[in-house]
Amino acid sequence: MDFDEPIKMTSRQRERFISFMKTLFSVIKEERTNKIRTERMGDKIFMRKWDYDEYELLLEVETKDTEKVAEELGRTWMSVDIKRGSFVPEYLYWAEREGKDLLREDTKKLIKEFMKTKEDLKRKRSEIRKMETRLRKSKEKLHILKKKEAAQREIVKSLSGKRISNSMIDSEYNKLEKIRVKIRNMEKVIEARRKDDVRNGPRVF
Repeated sequence: MDFDEPIKMTSRQRERFISFMKTLFSVIKEERTNKIRTERMGDKIFMRKWDYDEYELLLEVETKDTEKVAEELGRTWMSVDIKRGSFVPEYLYWAEREGKDLLREDTKKLIKEFMKTKEDLKRKRSEIRKMETRLRKSKEKLHILKKKEAAQREIVKSLSGKRISNSMIDSEYNKLEKIRVKIRNMEKVIEARRKDDVRNGPRVF
């Protein structure tokens, strides 16, 4: 609920108010806060996080249509329709894949397990994207090093037969060897990151 200003209530009044709200909505959640929001509901859109009780209500597809669920949750028809369209199929697929008995097992516990699995997968995907970015940058560095090696190899080759000091030839050859060492090291880094990609590949729903 969104009132123009905070309303003081006794414990008894609060209990009666919450009991009344439960006659209007299926899921009532009481939150304690020391902050007073200055914006009103009409000023902007407030995204309210879905809780497990609300997800459980979404699963009552056969007994409650979207309009009824929206009314009981105090959410818009569109938000319920969108959430149902994404949550229910994923949840049912996960339950089937994991061998969960939806009729006998506790629904709320299953939802919590499903959401945790989904969050873990989301985090793993984020980590894999970072690894892929590092791998791509390593390949770009390797490409640059190989171009430098080719250029330095031509420099060393051009010195052959010329009347120049051995120290100059050694200097250019040492530069070539240093580049080759960097290339070998970068190839090892790339191979290690490729193995990480394979080992940490995500399981998708």
